[in-house]
Amino acid sequence: MQHYRWGRSIIIGICLVLLTSGGLLTIVGSGGGGGDDPDPVGAVRFMNDLICGGRAFSARLTMGGRSINAMSGRWSGCMNFPPNTYSAEVFFVACGRSFRGTVNIPVQDQCTTNVKLTIRSGRFFIEYPRACPGVCISGKAEDATSSETSATAYEEIIFDEPLQKFDLEAFEVVEKD
Repeated sequence: MQHYRWGRSIIIGICLVLLTSGGLLTIVGSGGGGGDDPDPVGAVRFMNDLICGGRAFSARLTMGGRSINAMSGRWSGCMNFPPNTYSAEVFFVACGRSFRGTVNIPVQDQCTTNVKLTIRSGRFFIEYPRACPGVCISGKAEDATSSETSATAYEEIIFDEPLQKFDLEAFEVVEKD
């Protein structure tokens, strides 16, 4: 009988400790983390859709102090960013010259923003359509099968040198990854 009382006292003591520390609520609760919502996050991928004289080159997109590199015709891996509108820098060296310009790119919570450096009507542009919902998991964009894609937004990038002086052209892309 003495063992029964000790066992019951130990169980009651453990339950009191768990209840007061929130541990039992975490175990029994539905969310597992005390009900906290995860921090908002959006995924960003980058593609360099340009070639110079038929040759591929790398371009870099820097936003929020982080850089994403992409070779001509290929999507980069993705990175997660807090939702915000970022002043982003695009930099690349091609046709014997370096190009640097800035553009504003909005990142939305639970969406993948597919940023693409391209040429439209003889000018440099950044395209940034979004797929929602979408997240970045282990460096890969995971878009939901029932995604709602927003209208593609474009913004011209102003570089020091006009495009017409160089042999830059858009790369024909057939694959997305």
